[in-house]
Amino acid sequence: MTVVVGYVPSSIGRAAVEAGIEHARAFGAPLVVVNTDSARGTGAPEGPALVEDTHLEVLRRTLEESGVRAEVRQEPRHEPAEALLDVAAEVGARCIVIGLRPRSMVSKLLLGSTAQQVLLHAPCPVVVVKAEAEPS
Repeated sequence: MTVVVGYVPSSIGRAAVEAGIEHARAFGAPLVVVNTDSARGTGAPEGPALVEDTHLEVLRRTLEESGVRAEVRQEPRHEPAEALLDVAAEVGARCIVIGLRPRSMVSKLLLGSTAQQVLLHAPCPVVVVKAEAEPS
């Protein structure tokens, strides 16, 4: 069974990848890192979140150095939760790892919550991690 990680280019995404690597090692499982082109609700800065080549190379190097079997999938969709849930179902995920950032109640009401959608609809356990806030 595979560990699936939701990734955005931010400290939250990096924390999710680190936790995903730990879980993959503990389970002796491969890792699939999913990156989408929508930053909405994911903890990334506003705007597109599809990882650029430079960041993608750093991510791949981090995964390679971790020693776990891993792949990065870039899913050009508008809904990160949908992409994560689809990949989790496809690979028979053992768990999904996502990052979380604090959000106001109004923000949750207006924008919805990727984390909430994943938690409610995941076919497996979901691990939610926090990260240090990005420097301003």
